[in-house]
Amino acid sequence: ALDAAQNWLACGCGQNSINVWSLTADVRTAAIATAAPAQALAVSGDCITGVGAEAYVNQWKLRGDVVKRAACTPELAFALAVHPCGVTA
Repeated sequence: ALDAAQNWLACGCGQNSINVWSLTADVRTAAIATAAPAQALAVSGDCITGVGAEAYVNQWKLRGDVVKRAACTPELAFALAVHPCGVTA
């Protein structure tokens, strides 16, 4: 997932983690451990929101700090949308 300005990239690496890259500095800035593989990510502002193979919507700061972990009804999620005002669906 890229942010709107295309300065930040967040991507799952298949081993229950998410890598965060600063594209302007060309360096990995964080490796975020996850409980299950991420299936969909979104970068908005200074946060990454992710869903995947667990019944949670997770949100982290770009540096990897946990912001939120909210339970959701589906046990698996494969898509994610973030509204410009910050609402996640």
